[in-house]
Amino acid sequence: MVKRQEIVALGALLLTLSFVFVDQAYDPGFEAGHRGWCSANVMGVIERATAKNGFVGYTLEYARADGSHDFTYFDRYPVFFSAGMHALLNTIELPRGDQIHWARQAMNALYALTLLFAVALLIEVEVAAGLAVAAVALAGSGTLLVRYRDMIHFDQAALLGFTGLLWAVARWYRTRDRRLLLIATGIAVLMGRGYASFAVLAVLWSVEAVRVLRAARGDLRAALRELSFGAPAQACWLAIALGAACLSYNISTEARLRKLPIAEVGIVDSALRRVALEARFTPSQIDRLAWPAFMETQATRFVDNLLPFAAPRVMPGALLPLVVAMIAATFAIAWLIASRRRELRPPLIITALAGVLWIFAMRGLTAFHEFTIVFALGASVLFMLALLRFVPIRVQLLPALLACACLAHSTRLRNDELERQPLGAIYTRDFHAIEAALEPGDVIEIRPEPRKLVPGVPYAVGFLLANQPIADGVDTPYLVTPQRRNRRQDGVNLTPANQRIFLFKR
Repeated sequence: MVKRQEIVALGALLLTLSFVFVDQAYDPGFEAGHRGWCSANVMGVIERATAKNGFVGYTLEYARADGSHDFTYFDRYPVFFSAGMHALLNTIELPRGDQIHWARQAMNALYALTLLFAVALLIEVEVAAGLAVAAVALAGSGTLLVRYRDMIHFDQAALLGFTGLLWAVARWYRTRDRRLLLIATGIAVLMGRGYASFAVLAVLWSVEAVRVLRAARGDLRAALRELSFGAPAQACWLAIALGAACLSYNISTEARLRKLPIAEVGIVDSALRRVALEARFTPSQIDRLAWPAFMETQATRFVDNLLPFAAPRVMPGALLPLVVAMIAATFAIAWLIASRRRELRPPLIITALAGVLWIFAMRGLTAFHEFTIVFALGASVLFMLALLRFVPIRVQLLPALLACACLAHSTRLRNDELERQPLGAIYTRDFHAIEAALEPGDVIEIRPEPRKLVPGVPYAVGFLLANQPIADGVDTPYLVTPQRRNRRQDGVNLTPANQRIFLFKR
């Protein structure tokens, strides 16, 4: 009977994840906000992740008066995500809007696989399948996770690799077979912003260091040998080697294409900002990076993400309720871990702490991007499991089905919101008409500057007009502008049927 319930629960989760694909709102554009901004930026990178550029994509291309070209915002991460997405989206010729839609479906696939790996992780630590499905489906319904589920971004791939690595860690604790751990490490580091997986390995090594030093019994040489060359250490060395090689390749490729010294490339500047060097930020940004403000922001996001998207918004407006909520969540997770058998506790500790470590270590990134809280998925799953711990195994199917229903309802509500946002599609149609009126390689002037062309989505032009270099001191007859008025200096409007963005030939 229990086995049948587990099979039904897993089947219900698979059906619910299938519904995510079927119900996906047709959203062929970029709306204002992080979801649109980041999706546009990454789509520009994906579009240019070609062999010609060494598969290192970038977002904007500028034509200069001396005949040279410059490029902005290069891919900071291992090229496999961008190059793979480029191959996927260019298998057949599709309009830009359809490319955006199918890229969002690819993000749904990453989201679905992430939840399945989370279930596998819980089963690996001897959680009944039905309760594992219930905990993961509830965590997968979290407000911010659902809101950014289909955002086209490196973090979606990184979260899959991150969760898959957590599963491999749990399996390593059970089998002590290092091959899977090393394979999962390599895959995780190479997936999108795979450097996030360093946090998993750092916590794994730390947990093992405590165990090894306790068991050393004065033999420090053997302990140091184990800490330097044991399976966790090997995984760390592999991750560092792969990460350094990929980052060096991206930096050298940008330097070569832009003909700049390595110290001046955009990837290096971005890295310095991500680790929160204060000289790289404005005074208002520094205020947000201050530890009290940062911790309050992250706690707010974490608590918000514990609530399903389908739940009423009941986030506390004062600091005290937020602190109480965080203490309660921390206590529930710690109590869950302490209640498990001793040999099952290490992978649960790593699952709870790895995402938190990444969020704090990358304060210069996570302070300003609310979607980065999704890396705390492991902690969210364990919190949900703590709530379900006393559900009898014989009725585990009931919470699993209810949680799947919650996930499906959250998905539907989010898509309802997206279907009521038409501006992105309008801009995409306008850019399509502009692109159709130009030849590939035609240089365009943009007025105002490219970052202001689409409100709230500064890099939209990088993908939607990917074949048109932007004039930087170059005379060109083509002007792209949001001004409909046919002023004499603008010339003839080549796209009079457009609604938001127009092309003039002077």
